[in-house]
Amino acid sequence: MRIVEDKILTRLFLFFFFLSTCFCGNPHGATKGNTPNPLILKADTTFENVPYISSDYLEKLFGHEGSWVPDRQKFVLADSAGKKWYFSLDNPYINIGEAVYNLSFPVRRGAQCLYLPIPSLSRILKLRGYLINDKNYNENILEKEKENETEKEIESGNAPNITKLEMEDRENGTLITVHTKGKLEWEGFWADPHYLLKLQGGKLADNFPLKMAGLGNAGSQVKNIVTVPENDVVQITAFIPKAIDTVECSYDEESSTYQILVRQKSIRKTKALAQEKAEEKFELAPAGARGPGTIIIDPGHGGKDQGAQVSGVNEAQITLAVAKELKVALNKMGYKALMTRETDTFISLPDRPKFASSAGGDLFLSLHCNSIGGSNQRKKNVTGFTAYILREGESEEDKTLARRENE
Repeated sequence: MRIVEDKILTRLFLFFFFLSTCFCGNPHGATKGNTPNPLILKADTTFENVPYISSDYLEKLFGHEGSWVPDRQKFVLADSAGKKWYFSLDNPYINIGEAVYNLSFPVRRGAQCLYLPIPSLSRILKLRGYLINDKNYNENILEKEKENETEKEIESGNAPNITKLEMEDRENGTLITVHTKGKLEWEGFWADPHYLLKLQGGKLADNFPLKMAGLGNAGSQVKNIVTVPENDVVQITAFIPKAIDTVECSYDEESSTYQILVRQKSIRKTKALAQEKAEEKFELAPAGARGPGTIIIDPGHGGKDQGAQVSGVNEAQITLAVAKELKVALNKMGYKALMTRETDTFISLPDRPKFASSAGGDLFLSLHCNSIGGSNQRKKNVTGFTAYILREGESEEDKTLARRENE
């Protein structure tokens, strides 16, 4: 009888042990730090012979559903530790919290999801504490793929050509130096309180800093510099919160560098400008004596820059259609209405106000379409329009919004 009881107890123990192993595991087959069986990444597709896996896999692994931010062209997903992963379309760099990782290969778009390169995704998951079975995509293979990719880049002229970033405080301001391997098509412009340098066809070196803090000196004009690679354009943005005299950018052929000089505003000059402003007197012409004037209509985006995309409709198409209707209406009212673009073409940001100035414009209207995410109910509740005027913000909310829009 005792033997029978022992057998029953043994079977009950084995049964409950089996249940515990079935129900205590991670539903995705892995947990950080205690994974009994390493994750196996299987390719869903390939791009240029590189294996890719869909973003659905990460959603299942992390246990969270990601969200697509259309106006930023970003996919956001929180991992099992609550850290947010940010993926940008056609961009090889991803953000995880404050950290930046290089995927080596760009994020690709599918019909219903994004596709991520397995070799580098495997490496990043391991760095984040996940156990990965990557025998098919080990570090040696990844390095070989990098070598092959580098060889292809050199052959096609797409090797990294933006190599180094330096910042130096001088007596009359701060000098930012961007080292390159030759002159690129570029444009630089001021968007208070930022200076933006855009380099067409730019490719960053692996050790190029994506964020550089200011030098912290009393006379330093630059608080930080943020670099964002997007498709074939590299944007370098300097945050300059202090009052300055001028900011200029030039290319030096001898050293193959772009030099941004931020000149500080002297106390004497600041006082003189304040006195001059206080003494200014503005006299408006009497009503009816100014004539109808010239209005410049600027349809936002165009050409290779299509703006926000929602349900297959591009922002550039809408702004152009609205601009054409507005031009007809203004001309009927007696105004002289001109457009910065009449077709689906790309016009650079500096060329738009240049056109307005050369045409003798009295008013410049730039048309854009806002895009929002969220639930259908939230989208239904959002109506109306937003107008931005080039002037100093009247409230802290206005100033915060302006800073966010100009980033």
